[in-house]
Amino acid sequence: MAKKLKPTLVLAGPGAGKTHHIINRVIEKIPLLSKEKYLAIITYTNTATLEIKERLSKEIEVPPNVFVGTIHSFLIRFFLKPFGKLHGYLPEEVIYKEIEITAEDKIEENRIKSNIVRKGIVPYDKIVSFSNNLIEDKEIRKLISNRIQFLFVDEFQDADSGQYRIFEQMRIAGLTEMYFVGDPEQSIMSFQNKGRKIPTMDKRAISKAINSSMINTEYLDGNHRSSKTIIDFINNFHSSIVQEHSNANNKTLNKVTFITEANDLREIIEQFNFLCNSSQYCEKRPKRRFFIAYEGDAYKEVENEFGLNRKEQKNSAHLNYIQESSKFICEILNKGKNTIINEMEIDNLTYRQLCIKTINSIRENPFMNSDKLINIIKFLFKFDPYKTVHTKIEHNPKTLAEDFIQKINFEMNYINNDDSEDYCLTIHKAKGQEADAVLMVAKTRNELKKWLEQDKDKRKMDKKDTCRIGYVGFSRAKEFLCIACLEGINDTLKKQLDDLNVELVSVTQSKTVGTGQ
Repeated sequence: MAKKLKPTLVLAGPGAGKTHHIINRVIEKIPLLSKEKYLAIITYTNTATLEIKERLSKEIEVPPNVFVGTIHSFLIRFFLKPFGKLHGYLPEEVIYKEIEITAEDKIEENRIKSNIVRKGIVPYDKIVSFSNNLIEDKEIRKLISNRIQFLFVDEFQDADSGQYRIFEQMRIAGLTEMYFVGDPEQSIMSFQNKGRKIPTMDKRAISKAINSSMINTEYLDGNHRSSKTIIDFINNFHSSIVQEHSNANNKTLNKVTFITEANDLREIIEQFNFLCNSSQYCEKRPKRRFFIAYEGDAYKEVENEFGLNRKEQKNSAHLNYIQESSKFICEILNKGKNTIINEMEIDNLTYRQLCIKTINSIRENPFMNSDKLINIIKFLFKFDPYKTVHTKIEHNPKTLAEDFIQKINFEMNYINNDDSEDYCLTIHKAKGQEADAVLMVAKTRNELKKWLEQDKDKRKMDKKDTCRIGYVGFSRAKEFLCIACLEGINDTLKKQLDDLNVELVSVTQSKTVGTGQ
């Protein structure tokens, strides 16, 4: 009997080249990949999926049995499609969507979910639970594991307990060579739990993997992104990795700074702009700058005034408009594609033409809003988008329409403008990205205090991830990191910043310094 394969967990901090590492290992494994089996790469965002696909295709000709996709698309492809209907979990036709249910308790919520699944509407969390049920069957586990020869999981810190149980079942089968890559200090997905119990760090998937004797652990200690001063600063907060400066081209030694005596956001931005243009604080003027905060509307009032662009994730270099339109139509009507075709008594070609008409209605009308688009859907598809599958399920066609209009307009207007690279964004959207200079603005003293927490035990017990949110934001900076707070800070915080080798720059102090450029 062949020896069971042991998974490998690669712990890698910010700027360590995680994607580069994964792609190199994938390229090593592809010559060993059997034609009848798959190599699968799991990501946690559509943007990460696109990046891996593009970077991999630049290196090699990607064979058809290499799958790259999100965790949900992976489970749908390899678990639910082949086994879901066969084993009675799913009906003939389904659509998968995010569902919000107004229920008095878990029992009622589960009853409602079961009801709508029978109607072909599968909530995202059911994708994981159904997959868990399936893989617990020994024969199914063997079939799935035998089909997937290699499995790579990127951003493993974002895996939840249900997903980890699936990976564990695959490990038990011992037929799949598995690689997990992640960073516990970048586990900041608690905001997605929406009322569910949030586990402390020791109960999360990546910590379980670190502590498992059944999983090998490797480390990527280098940081190819940030300057030495920024790396020295963020090393104060990591619980399991001490990074080394690995980018010979980034020789800047700009001090990490904190703006004091500026409690108004406009004044903070003015001072940050000043510091970026001062040779005393920035050796060279930064080209790309991020203005980061926790809340999405933190910079809303000043965006136009300071020329800040909203940093949106580019969904695809080649957006499949018909596919995106069909997905939107199915979600807003709560019906599968085949159901729509059958009820309207049309063929697939006519359905595709209606999808194109939906897209063109947005393209041709610069003033398109959600109400207009919903009326167009009513006219084209002869069905009311406001009709819900259950009275206690929140179905918001206006939000779906607004998001779809924004997606199409963004794709049409996407321009890589090198002249204006000042972006405002949330810390969650900043994850995985980088900028020459970063301004991090805390809303309160307490938030700032959490960002600067050095006690490893306290960081691990932080269920809301505030400590780690600060770390993710700090580590986006390549050459210059500046921090500020909308509340004045006390002497204790000033001393803490000083101990962290952060230079406190007051408004009056910076105004006396020339730009030198």
